[in-house]
Amino acid sequence: MRTLIYKRTHTGDPDAAGRFGIHGCMGRVRGWSFDAVIGIGGLGAEPTQYGIDGRITWIGIGPRRATAKDARGPLVTFDHFLLLDDRGPLLHERAPHLAKHMYEGRVRVLLEASASEAKEIAQILRLARTAPPSSSGASSRVASIVPCACGKRHARVCPNHPSCVSDCSPLATQVSRRSRSSSTARSPGKRSRSRGSPR
Repeated sequence: MRTLIYKRTHTGDPDAAGRFGIHGCMGRVRGWSFDAVIGIGGLGAEPTQYGIDGRITWIGIGPRRATAKDARGPLVTFDHFLLLDDRGPLLHERAPHLAKHMYEGRVRVLLEASASEAKEIAQILRLARTAPPSSSGASSRVASIVPCACGKRHARVCPNHPSCVSDCSPLATQVSRRSRSSSTARSPGKRSRSRGSPR
């Protein structure tokens, strides 16, 4: 089975509905010829922030292509789709030869695997052989729980989608401060009425 393996830096694409390219990730690579996809976390600061560093993060088998908003490549859904993100197993534990090739060789995308790597890939694909299909009719704004740079975990969608703001981004912080200010401005009146009421 011709399998595309690629490194991810963040979560959110594919979304929880199993749509690869919903936010334009991997561009024209989505149009390449493959029978399955395995997304693995990279080892840099950003994938570490999302808790996916070095992990098998998602598997898709049996691609089905449709027109995407991102003209560089199609929107890809799958007959079997398994999203693991930060719950996924470490690649080096399941596939040491593949992990060595991808990480020590600094490979971003792989389509042609060696014989030993192909055996490991087949084992990984078995994790998704009974997984349900992608749900193409679901909302694209399906949230996932991801770690943030502040050390907390927030529900958010793809960080590359400009309309999505993290809970601890400057904008969200400003909104939160305004909300607290409004609440504080209203509360003195409530407290004075409480103190003035008969006991």
